[in-house]
Parts: sequence; structure tokens; C-alpha cells
Amino acid sequence: MIPFMHYQHPHMLAESTAPNLANIMNKENAVKPPPPSMAAKRRTRVKGSSSVSITGNTPTFIAQQAAVRHSRRSHSPVPFGADLDNVGARMSHTATPSQSSSEPMVTFRLPTSVPRPRNMPIVTSQMLEELDSELAGVPVQYIKDQLLSMREMLLRGLAAVDTSSASLPPTGMPREVRLKTKPSQRPPTHLFCVVNEKTGQGHLYPFHALVLVAHCATLPEIPTDISVMDAKDPGYLNLRVVGLSVPHLESFHLLFDYFYTKNFARFLAELISLPSSALPATSQKLTPDEKTEYVIRALSQTFTTGALVERLRFIHGLWCNVVKLGIHEEGVWKVMNTAWQIMVAALRASTAHLQPSTPQPPANHQ
Repeated sequence: MIPFMHYQHPHMLAESTAPNLANIMNKENAVKPPPPSMAAKRRTRVKGSSSVSITGNTPTFIAQQAAVRHSRRSHSPVPFGADLDNVGARMSHTATPSQSSSEPMVTFRLPTSVPRPRNMPIVTSQMLEELDSELAGVPVQYIKDQLLSMREMLLRGLAAVDTSSASLPPTGMPREVRLKTKPSQRPPTHLFCVVNEKTGQGHLYPFHALVLVAHCATLPEIPTDISVMDAKDPGYLNLRVVGLSVPHLESFHLLFDYFYTKNFARFLAELISLPSSALPATSQKLTPDEKTEYVIRALSQTFTTGALVERLRFIHGLWCNVVKLGIHEEGVWKVMNTAWQIMVAALRASTAHLQPSTPQPPANHQ
């Protein structure tokens, strides 16, 4: 039987440096809405988009941008976010163009919400049974609820493992890695070697197999043989290695943390990354909509246009991971949508002064 889970990524147990947006956004942990109809899903997929104008540098910039868009269009796995890749990589992060700039405008379209692909695979009870035969017929949601009730124990198990003690070969992926550990009730069962599928860079993530399998429908095969204490040295744990390639390595730790903690507010705060100093204290009692506008205004006044575009690219990278791993967790999609909508609104607000003014007809004089 696969025991309930363990891992320590540097991000896992540290307090978030981003502000707690629970008080700002008045959000609670994932509230599960009723499943949308097929017609609603179709509407969501093609829902209207928002146009945002960004000032470019020169006509050459525009030509280069068009060439890059054309070269990537034929083999891009997902169209969502393509304009962010083309424009964001060339945006300056040091200054926002002034109103008097005579440089040309570059307009690109952003969806008003993150699209949810049809026919994504879902986690089934059979997947859990393949991991542990004693889980046959147990509902997936029941497993998730039980894991959440054990989160403190599981997190302590993750914190007990020292990934810096890993000795890795210069090339190739080992079958097993020996890690220094402290005694814990729920040590990790396996070790992820999570690698960026484009750059080859990666990180080690000790994990509990059941936590990841309960949330991700398209994981690579996870061996049923689990971690064991080193017979010669009980201060070390031998962990089976599982390779995992992801489109966006930088955002994987956010998903990993959320699977264990279901901390909606921290997840959202990490995605928005608004410094506490950018939110002046207010004694006013604001409605949820007013609080949202408060955050949007603070973002647009704190970050340059280029920095906002980069944050949208980060959210898009997270979305790529979610789609690839087959994650249907409603809390994850709710956080992504909320963060995306806030950042798009902030980008629109930050570039509003760059839009060309509409000529007004002359007044009629008698």
C-alpha cells in the first residue's frame, strides 16, 4: 500500500512575501460552481477578447514582431498567449512611454478569461486504484478531502527532507536518489525531477504520490515501489525518481504548494505579486468590486507596462502547466481567472493614456 505522503521546495513552508489578498479581494478557498453546460463551455472558449494598445519602439519593431508571429503560428501548441510572447519579450521594463511619444502603437488582443480546453482528461478512481489497490472505488473528492485534513503532517514530512543533499550524475536521470532527512510520520514517497521542456533546466521535488495523482490526470507513470530509509544510515531516505517535463518551470511550485495547502489567498497573491507598500491603508468599507478596483489601480500605478505584460506571460505559463498536467481543480482555475482578469484590467488602465484621442466635432455657433 502507498502510504500517505512528503517534500520540501524552498517555497513551500516560508511565509509569502506578497500581501494577503484575502482581506483585499474578500476571496475564500475554492468554491466549486455547478458544472457548466456544453453550450456554456463553448461560449467560454470563444468569449470576446479585450484590446490593449502598447507603444512599440519603431516600425522595425512592428515588422520583427509580425515575422516572429508568422514563424510561430504554424507550430505553436496553444494560441492562447501567443501575442504575449511576441510583444512581451521586446517590451522595456524600465520606463512607461509618455503621452507625448510619437512612436507607433502596437495593438494585441487578450482574452477576458483563460480558456478551458474541451475534453481534458480527468482524474478517476481507477487511477488512484492503480497507485494503491486499497483505494478501489473510493471517490476522488473524498481522497482530496482526507489529504487536506492531513496537510500539516504532510508538510512537516516535506520539510524534513533536504534536497540540497542530493548527489546527481552529470548526465541522465538516476533511478533513485539518496536524500538527508529528519524523522517524520509521513515522508515523501517519490522524487520528481521537474524539467523545463525547452531549456532542460530543472528542480527536485520530493512528493507524496497520492497528492499529485489525485490532482493531475496526465502524470507520467509513478512506480509503486516507494521511498525507504537507508538501511546503513537512518538519517537518509532513498527515493525513486520520476521525470516530469513542464512548459513553465517557474510556476510549477505554485501548483505544488496549492495541491497540499489549498491556500487560495496565497496562490492569488503570488500570481499578482503586488508589494504591500503599494496598497495604502484605508479606513473605508469597500464592496468586493471596489476592493478589486483598488488592487487594479495599485497595479497600474506600481508597475510599468512591460512588467504587467511579463506577469500575464507568467500566468499564461501556469496555464500551460495546468493544461499539460490535466488539472481540473476548480480552485486552480478560479485563481488563474481572477489573476488574469485583474492583470488585464491593470494593463488596460496603465495604457489608457496612450490611446489616441478621438477628435471631437466642432461646436455649432449660432
